[in-house]
Amino acid sequence: LIIAPTGFGKTEAVFAPLLQKLHEGDGEGIRLLYIAPLRALNRDILERMEGWCSDLGLTIGVRHSDTTTTERNRQARRPPDVLVTTPETLQIMFTGSRLRKGLANVRHVIIDEVHEFYMDERGAQLDMALSRLDHLTGRRIQRIGLSATVWDHSDVARFMAGPGREVDIIRGKWSKEHSFLVDSPAVVEKDIERARELGCTPKVASVLRRVVELSSEYRSILLFVNSRDLAEALTTRLRAIDDQLPVGIHHGSLSREARMDMEREFKAGSIRIMVCTSSMELGMDIGAVDLVIQFKSPKEVSRLLQRAGRAGHRIGDVSRCIILTTEADDVLEAGVIANLALRGRLEAVKAREGILSVLANQIISTASSEKELHLEDLLEMLRNTYTFGSMDPERVMGVITYLHRNRIIYFDEENSTIRGGRNAREYFHENISMIPDERVMLIRDLSTRKIIGSLDMDFVLSNLEPFSKFIVRGQPWRVVDIGDEEITVEPVSELGPVPAWSGSDIPVPWEVAREVGRIRREVVRALSSGGSAEEVLKGLPLSESGVAEVVELLEEQTREGFETPDDRIITIERGQEGIVIGCCSGTRVNETLGRIFASLISARYGGNVVMDHDPYRILLMGDIRLKAGDIEWALHHSPTEDMEHLVPVLLRNSPLLRWQMFHVAKKFGVLRKDEDPKRFPLRRLLTRWKDSPVMEEAISKIIHERMDLPHAREIIEKVLDGDIELVIQKVSPLTMSGSMMRREFMTPENASSSVVTSVRERLMTTPVRLTCMNCGSVLRATAERAKNIKGCYRCGSLLMAPIPSGDIRTRQAVEKGIARKRLTEDEKKRFRAAMMAAELFSEYGYRAVMALSGRGVGPKTAGRILEMVFADEDELTRKVFGEEIRYARTRRFWD
Repeated sequence: LIIAPTGFGKTEAVFAPLLQKLHEGDGEGIRLLYIAPLRALNRDILERMEGWCSDLGLTIGVRHSDTTTTERNRQARRPPDVLVTTPETLQIMFTGSRLRKGLANVRHVIIDEVHEFYMDERGAQLDMALSRLDHLTGRRIQRIGLSATVWDHSDVARFMAGPGREVDIIRGKWSKEHSFLVDSPAVVEKDIERARELGCTPKVASVLRRVVELSSEYRSILLFVNSRDLAEALTTRLRAIDDQLPVGIHHGSLSREARMDMEREFKAGSIRIMVCTSSMELGMDIGAVDLVIQFKSPKEVSRLLQRAGRAGHRIGDVSRCIILTTEADDVLEAGVIANLALRGRLEAVKAREGILSVLANQIISTASSEKELHLEDLLEMLRNTYTFGSMDPERVMGVITYLHRNRIIYFDEENSTIRGGRNAREYFHENISMIPDERVMLIRDLSTRKIIGSLDMDFVLSNLEPFSKFIVRGQPWRVVDIGDEEITVEPVSELGPVPAWSGSDIPVPWEVAREVGRIRREVVRALSSGGSAEEVLKGLPLSESGVAEVVELLEEQTREGFETPDDRIITIERGQEGIVIGCCSGTRVNETLGRIFASLISARYGGNVVMDHDPYRILLMGDIRLKAGDIEWALHHSPTEDMEHLVPVLLRNSPLLRWQMFHVAKKFGVLRKDEDPKRFPLRRLLTRWKDSPVMEEAISKIIHERMDLPHAREIIEKVLDGDIELVIQKVSPLTMSGSMMRREFMTPENASSSVVTSVRERLMTTPVRLTCMNCGSVLRATAERAKNIKGCYRCGSLLMAPIPSGDIRTRQAVEKGIARKRLTEDEKKRFRAAMMAAELFSEYGYRAVMALSGRGVGPKTAGRILEMVFADEDELTRKVFGEEIRYARTRRFWD
């Protein structure tokens, strides 16, 4: 295992002696495998090593999903000495007789960016593939892992090598010098004007201004963001500020050609700012980078080091990184992360062992690759892996039996052999990758006929139709046509909405959140005792404006008499929408606590309680009025001794489990890859796979990826022991400052006039069925047409309910209610909601139709909106738009 900072020549240090060995030795087929997590890394290594291989008389090739059929056939006939590939492609190579023959002579395997594989299913799949490779060749192949960011190097070494093998851990002798600065640019008058033009907050506008200023000081800048949505939003707005500024964009939903174009242009210097996600994080050579900018907190120390290392990519160079933030939470969090990075303190991580979905995948894949797989051979391969080495053979047999019963494989109990059949072969080709499936549609540019990227199908179905506008590749497009597999678009000039891609926020670790809490406590103590808060913060790499932002917020919190949640205080704050718990415990701990509290309180009162969270807050809302005492009660009734058994039970009632079970079921082969998730409600999934390996794996995956039970238990025990104080208070400035409580892009208050116009047009033209609650007559209408409707055309009643055209169940409930037929409980709720909507229409007319046409805006919310006084339709539109954003933020908790 070789550990050295980015840009220190790890790749060359490994390739040089191995290529020399190949040059001096002989043998046919592939002798050296290089495996990397990204295709972009594969292309980069091919370009860097082609010259070396040529000089030594060796052949090198690359094989992944983008490799042409011609090149694949050539490699099968005459395998190169060195093959550059990905874990998924290695899986495929076991299936072809000629490719298996080519693999039989492998002597060395290089695993680049090994830390990227350590934590997830891809790594477990690679772990098993390397064991299969050993089995195929009949020897323990030399493995070399490369990484710049490994904290627990001993465990990563065990993961890389498998059980019972000695591992040399080699660390580079030189340390990398980093320069970090966390900045929160102050808002000036120009930023306020620009915010309205760009449809963002003035604070974001100030950050964009600072990026443009830095582009005049540095020749090449990588601007990292934490999501593809943000990449599109920033790129579009930077181009809107200065259309002469050479800005590129790079993320995983762009086509291969688009990404390669961007990489070439950046390397050539024709692009000076590249807005990118983790797709540019790893070690490919993209030329000189003078500066890395991170927009908002990087969330993790390892991620910051990886990204910052892209600048000054040579020994002796300083890696310069500026973190631009928009709120006090981000300033302090980024400052803590940068400080930990400077001290080399990476967060602790632990790989998950015994992953049942990967076990099922590998049993099926191996069985479909072999004519006959002996059980003892399978168990031996599993024993030689980190992931399954300690697994009880009985659990393995449980999965084999489950797959046999579902006719995915055939297990001959008498001869202890496993065979794959047609189902296994179909499964293999559908499930080569362990990366979660995202249903996507390709985007084709009408003018060039090129594929420019892809969009989540959910986004397309929910937001797009012919003539709709949206942003991708950093520029606006208009939909020309929507087909079954792709959408055709043409470029336009006006802004549109940013696509919502699959994926979740990067979690902030426990260690970072606790340190943020400790520093909050020290700053508040300095403010209360007349000391210097600035002195407390001087140990962090913060700019003057960053320090000022943190101090001003904590001063306001203290001045107004509020306690500050920190590492020794948890606050419980009652707001209009629910309870906010201030708890500096990190993303996973707060999700764990939030789900436990929501479930216990819901069970206590019999109502719905939903939860949202960030690293420093837990928000609980429900259809019951929550009190601070409910949180205290939940804390005292949380079974800390039995948490490992409680949480799986809680998850069985969670919509989160539905999506995880759906994904896991595909990996077990009991659902087809193209199955429509809407056909499988949670209750049906729970009934179908209750107490099966599918449910066991789904729950295990959720707990591992999203929760932190040991630290959640620690928080509860410290509260009960009095080591952490509970403080009940009103909603404080610090609580309202968090990003969970607001949204910066496309906020209704700062939305540009063109955005407001677009939303108003949608609200005015959304079709509804105006249904008379007296006689049942129906008028097809919109808010615009409703201006001229004064009542029912048949009976004259003013009680006309605007019912969405697609809401068939409410229509049926209203029809039955008017006919005085017996209603179910659900129908009664729908009928009451329709009556409330009719009362709103009788009082507010077409404006009620406007409000009720908002996505996620029901009669209660619409009534609250319409009680306000609005000067014009634009003010009403902004309010409805704000409720739509709030609904979009919380709707996943109401499934």
